[in-house]
Amino acid sequence: MKLLLVSMLIFSVSAFTQEESSREPAPGVTELTVIKVKANYMGNYMDGIEKTWVASNQIAKDMGKIVDYGVYVGNNNYVYLTVQHESYASMDPSYWV
Repeated sequence: MKLLLVSMLIFSVSAFTQEESSREPAPGVTELTVIKVKANYMGNYMDGIEKTWVASNQIAKDMGKIVDYGVYVGNNNYVYLTVQHESYASMDPSYWV
């Protein structure tokens, strides 16, 4: 019985530690911000985001500080803001000094 338990443990650990050959790490880092907007204020909020957050991220993208950015609207009045960075190091403000 002990032999059976030990062999099951060994096989389960070896199966768990095997890595898929097709898995590759995704390039870059995505920063995600989730915002809940009050009902009936989504239009006003999106207008403000376009004038401020989108404009500043477009400048950062043009300067090469970020790779990309996005604004997504989900169900139940949630807004998702994403910023794609080249690496964790590029997220540090001292990286660009």
